[in-house]
Amino acid sequence: MRLLSFPFRFNPGDPNQFVTLEFGTPEYKAQQIEAFMLTQAGQRPLYADFGIEDPTFGSGNANFDDTTFVSEFATFYDDISLDTVNIIGSEGALSRIEIEVNEKVADDITRLV
Repeated sequence: MRLLSFPFRFNPGDPNQFVTLEFGTPEYKAQQIEAFMLTQAGQRPLYADFGIEDPTFGSGNANFDDTTFVSEFATFYDDISLDTVNIIGSEGALSRIEIEVNEKVADDITRLV
């Protein structure tokens, strides 16, 4: 099943079409994680719990809890299993969050996306 991409945009090769991607692909999963990370909790009134509290202005990594993030993410995405969440600080502030997705593929082989 093909879905609209996030962020929503026109196809550069054909401006009469929108960019789409296949459900379940690594690109789909990356975009779903990005949408969740970029949405402030409470921003969407119908899904007030969707998203995270903004970790930007916390001291160090104290404002972002990876365990809470994984459990909150799982309430909205049962088709995506987060394997590892690395919080990377710089000069006492949160600078980057890296997420690895554990993806099951054919013959029960596991690969990281």
